[in-house]
Amino acid sequence: MIKTKNMKRISEILRSDFQIVKIAIENFTLLHHEVIIRIEIHSKEFGNEVIIFENVSGVNINADYYFCSENSSILIEDISSAQMEDINYNVTISEDAMSFYCKDISID
Repeated sequence: MIKTKNMKRISEILRSDFQIVKIAIENFTLLHHEVIIRIEIHSKEFGNEVIIFENVSGVNINADYYFCSENSSILIEDISSAQMEDINYNVTISEDAMSFYCKDISID
């Protein structure tokens, strides 16, 4: 689970005026490796931050060409009470253009 301090910081950043700078998917094509998604964002209030989504599964990209704009958003839904093994969060980026599940979220 996310530590309360990290979740508070992430919530503050996502409520601010921010823009997604880069999305990097690590270990996506490697068998038996943990998939990690790193999203670098720039906020006028907080500067550059990287949100790290660990133990990612169910990646769904609903666009032929994915891009980020100044209107991009990140929604994090806590689904830990659903008792799905190794899944605590449902993450949606930019109005369903990309979605995935993950076990842990941290900030770098």
